[in-house]
Amino acid sequence: LAYFRRGVAAELTDARFGPETGPLGLWEPVRFITTYGMGLFFLEAFDPARIPVLFVHGTAGYPQEFDRLIAGLDRRRFQPWVYQYPSGLRLRLMGDALLSALDEVRTRHRFDVLYIVGYSTGGLLARAVINEQARRGAGAYVRLFVSISTPWDGHAAAAVGVQRSPVVVPSWVDIVEGSPYLSSLLAEPPPTSIPHHLYFSYRGGKGTDGTVSLRSQLNPRVQRGATRVLGFDEDHESMLGSAAVQEALNQALGAVTPRR
Repeated sequence: LAYFRRGVAAELTDARFGPETGPLGLWEPVRFITTYGMGLFFLEAFDPARIPVLFVHGTAGYPQEFDRLIAGLDRRRFQPWVYQYPSGLRLRLMGDALLSALDEVRTRHRFDVLYIVGYSTGGLLARAVINEQARRGAGAYVRLFVSISTPWDGHAAAAVGVQRSPVVVPSWVDIVEGSPYLSSLLAEPPPTSIPHHLYFSYRGGKGTDGTVSLRSQLNPRVQRGATRVLGFDEDHESMLGSAAVQEALNQALGAVTPRR
């Protein structure tokens, strides 16, 4: 808890958000936490007049991966937040930590609307928050969910790692195809009151985007609950730097945000 930040302002250029932190968070999560900390960060002082857009990275990811999408935000209407966490720990634990941080920050700042953008396995953490919002009903504050290249059916390589690797990363257990975590995450349909824009990447050949299979990204149950499904001629790594993805995200944000 001493290393867990909730609503602390920081610059995206800060070293704690850089590329060297992603692999460390996957392979040495405890050292990652004691070196860089974790939690929910504001990229500028909180402004009650603008809607927060929360970006959640994936496995071995880091917040600076979102630099292009963040730079493309209309900062007159939106304020960017990032969730920095060690992706090697169990995903349920990291999702619960995110929800706890959001609730605490909401108690402090009393915001009523939040948009979430989850990349890769970050989309799974975001879906866990969405599920809790569905249980709260009238108390929900998430009003838009955008998932990018998310492995809804898991990743085949995770099973190989769990079975054969001399060192098993805890989060691999959660993204094994058909894992209890994934099954419980998708057990109930998402609330129709929260639009879900599902973005998938298909460049990579052999039915994958080079990292995640199309079958996993396009889980039929998730597609049926999505407001919009968009495919991009990008691989898994290039999605966050894509001008087309940036344009689609801005359109999704604009569609649910009243102009003042």
